[in-house]
Amino acid sequence: MKYPKMIIFDYGNTLICEPGFDTSKGTKAIFKYIKNKKDITPELIIEKDRELFNLIGSARNAGFEIHEHQYLNLLYDYLGIEFTVSKSEIERIFWDNCSYGAVMPGTDKMIDFINSHGIRSGVISNIAFSGKALENRINRLLPNNRFEFVIASSEYALRKPSKYLFETALKKANLSSDDVWFCGDNVTADVLGAAGAGIFPVWYEETNIENPWRDKSGKLPDCEHLHIHSWNELTDVLSNFQHETNEKSEKDQCTIKFYEPDSVPDEKLKFAVIYSEYDGKHIFCRHKERTTWEIPGGHRENGETIEDAAKRELYEESGAVKFDLRPDCIYSVTQKSSTTYGMLFYA
Repeated sequence: MKYPKMIIFDYGNTLICEPGFDTSKGTKAIFKYIKNKKDITPELIIEKDRELFNLIGSARNAGFEIHEHQYLNLLYDYLGIEFTVSKSEIERIFWDNCSYGAVMPGTDKMIDFINSHGIRSGVISNIAFSGKALENRINRLLPNNRFEFVIASSEYALRKPSKYLFETALKKANLSSDDVWFCGDNVTADVLGAAGAGIFPVWYEETNIENPWRDKSGKLPDCEHLHIHSWNELTDVLSNFQHETNEKSEKDQCTIKFYEPDSVPDEKLKFAVIYSEYDGKHIFCRHKERTTWEIPGGHRENGETIEDAAKRELYEESGAVKFDLRPDCIYSVTQKSSTTYGMLFYA
């Protein structure tokens, strides 16, 4: 687990909930937009809706998604129903009246936090409603979001935990899986699904909000994950993570300072490095234990003067036997509260 460049969220009961969701209310709301009401009643539509939804349930359970517009074609064309408004408008009216939606506790502040800390974000949702309807609903309820994409399973035929949805999101973000976290409330679809794509999963389990789709299997994730019960917990983890990272960075930080040649006692000078030129070109050496090119230099040995150390290192690392050598300055390197000194020469 490392600090994320992006966090992707599930939609339902993660970002937004659907209090009192009732499809019969949605059906009754669209009834007034039917052109040909003869022999059609809300009860007839509700009955046929339940029958067809149960029929396609096996496909959804197998990991496939049916787009809401396809389902509406089947349901309403079968009943011979025509509307005075567009299919997209019927979808919106139906969904808003099933439940107008409500923001999960603390979601606004959490989104403000990730926005202010430069963490990118997106959404992947298992949902039959169209991607456009989902995006509009999210923007209405969470106007402060900066989601770069909203992936609805209805637009991609497959449902989470399919790795293809998660990998599609990574491609859209142009990020590797270890740069991304995924937050969701469903153990199988969200936690195990994200882990299967190499994304670090955050299991968001808010137990105080009504959730008719809650996983009642009692299954627990068998993968590395973060388990939280509120968005405050997530922002606390991110804050602590960033603080620890900054502390580590400060500890690993290297500070170099320069001094006049006689400003540090000779016995403190442990290194000699030589900035040298030959035939108008600078001399660099390839370190045998690293892949870097460096100027000649090294440790001062017992009994050596710092100038003798410089002459020896220049000969050993460049083969130079005849040269003019002069001290340029003293330098210090401070790392992890430890400071060493050396002399920089020019040859």
